[in-house]
Amino acid sequence: MRPSLLPALLLFLVASACAHGIKRVGDCDQVKAELRVACAACTIKNEAKGWIGEYEYRENNAPDERCVRVK
Repeated sequence: MRPSLLPALLLFLVASACAHGIKRVGDCDQVKAELRVACAACTIKNEAKGWIGEYEYRENNAPDERCVRVK
């Protein structure tokens, strides 16, 4: 691998790691304590098994855009 590609590859890996959201209520313990209730309220919708869509909680988004419908 060329050395000039290494920084670009690392940036891509970091960006892709941050792009995912939390989809399960049980994983809400990964977010800050003050955001766990909002995370659980968002991801509990996934328990309907797709009837109302699939949601992700994205902690790094703006407060009104953290619960995102992905399907």
